[in-house]
Amino acid sequence: MQSTIARQKLAAYPPDIEIKIARNACETLEFYRAKEMIALGHMKAKAYLKI
Repeated sequence: MQSTIARQKLAAYPPDIEIKIARNACETLEFYRAKEMIALGHMKAKAYLKI
């Protein structure tokens, strides 16, 4: 259900850029890995923007 809603929202309001991170990068309840996931997001954004 959540995937369907997300697809509809993206179709209605397409983002300027989309940076994809693998779904298996971390599990739902692995809150202790927040810093690691934020760092991964920064790394992917820098790679996409070529900073």
